[in-house]
Amino acid sequence: MKYQISSVLLALALLFAACNPWDDHTALSDKNMAKNMVELIADQEDLSTFAAMLQQYGYDQTLADMSSCTVFAPVNAAWEGIDLNDSVLVKGILGSMITDLKIRSNDATFNGKILAINGKAVGFDADEKTFEGIQIVTADLAAANGLLHKVEAVSKRKDNLWEALDKLTQYKQVRYLLSMNTQVIDLDKSVPSGLDENGKITYDPIVMKDYNAFLEKYPLNNEREVFSYFIVEDAAYDRMLSKYAPCFRMETKTADAWAFDAALTDSIAAFNLCGDYVLPFLLEEDSLAKSQFTNFDGIKIPFSQANVKEVIDCSNGYIYILSDCNISLKSKIRPIRIEGENYNGCMNPFNLATRYKSWASGGYDVMLYGKSKFENFPTQQFTGTSSSATNLFNGTNYYIEYLAQVNSVDYAIYYVAHDDYEGHDGLALEQKLFISMPNRAKLNKKNATDSVANNYLGNARCFVGSSWAASPNPERVRLTQWDLDASAPTQYLLDKGEVKTPEAKVMTVPTMGELTMWLCNTTRYNNEDAGFMFLDYIELEPIIVND
Repeated sequence: MKYQISSVLLALALLFAACNPWDDHTALSDKNMAKNMVELIADQEDLSTFAAMLQQYGYDQTLADMSSCTVFAPVNAAWEGIDLNDSVLVKGILGSMITDLKIRSNDATFNGKILAINGKAVGFDADEKTFEGIQIVTADLAAANGLLHKVEAVSKRKDNLWEALDKLTQYKQVRYLLSMNTQVIDLDKSVPSGLDENGKITYDPIVMKDYNAFLEKYPLNNEREVFSYFIVEDAAYDRMLSKYAPCFRMETKTADAWAFDAALTDSIAAFNLCGDYVLPFLLEEDSLAKSQFTNFDGIKIPFSQANVKEVIDCSNGYIYILSDCNISLKSKIRPIRIEGENYNGCMNPFNLATRYKSWASGGYDVMLYGKSKFENFPTQQFTGTSSSATNLFNGTNYYIEYLAQVNSVDYAIYYVAHDDYEGHDGLALEQKLFISMPNRAKLNKKNATDSVANNYLGNARCFVGSSWAASPNPERVRLTQWDLDASAPTQYLLDKGEVKTPEAKVMTVPTMGELTMWLCNTTRYNNEDAGFMFLDYIELEPIIVND
């Protein structure tokens, strides 16, 4: 009985050993591993057309020289209808179906986009066993220098988003983008040879390269990233430009002064509009029902499937031709917050303290060391953490300078300036804000006792923030215009000087550019003991009426 059982077990063992498919697979792989990729492809009867194309167009040598590769090879039937003598077409196919990566068909770490050897981004999905949406029919044939997968169709070379624009010049939006194409010196390839008479570097040889400023911010030609790009039809494009242009008014300097430049304004508006239609992701099928997306710069972009006229599949994303895409200016022109501690300069840094405050917007505010005298109160020194009298400022119009890049729109000005000293309960904190506009003479003081010059409202008016000291919570205050005593260099606030018209709460910016603001301390009648200053942040809030 024991002998019989042993005989049965031996027979079963021999049977399984003879039928083990993994041993067959291993033997086959070992046999193939002795061949390079070109030799392995040549051995496949159903890849004879692919092998011939590799040889005809020189890709056989490319594959032989590669230390690592994966080839997605179309079977013979896949080439039906392809003009094999069209060198541009066939080279595009071959270059798009070879990668220098080693990718097994079940390796999900490569899901998404991979780079082919021609620099094109191509799609791979290990879960679906597809390449560019094409089914893999035979997988993971191993050669000495890579892996071979057979696929049931050819994958033609796709343009990337930027290349695709060359075929869409019927649209004004595209013509504007391509109008920025130029050539610049390629500093990596050009060789410096000396200096010219003006001290500039000369090059010999000079190597030029293509350049477009739009691609510096929105790299639609980058095959390593994916985008969705909206192109709107001309009527919608013209309407959006007319909407954007007033917010991007530009000036150029003539011999005498700055003057409005309509062409530059239109160009800047168009650059912004074209950039706003760049989305840094692919629109998935289940997301197309959404009514808006967030673009490259965080702006809300409306979307409706009903407006989609055409979808163009590119190697690094999709182009959507839309009948309309009406971006809200309230989303485009956003509030500007300048933290108090991020000042550009001040009258004297020894008088200014940056304080850590947990309630503050950025975790800090700034405070001027100063002296103040209140009615029925003795003179008080407010020194923050400093006990040195040399750090005290004893006068008016101490300034803290802030800069902001603004659009040519109306703004409401807000700030948080929190006097948190308990002993100041019931006292008013009043601070002046002088402003000089973009492309205009900047705010200036010739010396410490002079008035502030070049304020856009003149010497006799400025914006003022007024709040109560020692309030339990920081208060966001809207600044409004006040009349000043222009006869005094200290520009005191006039009693009952608040300008009580709707326009007095609005700052109108005539041109896009850099705005300069000086936050200054003040008194009503005396240059001495003008007091301290506080600032958490200034916020410029756009006033958009026609949207």
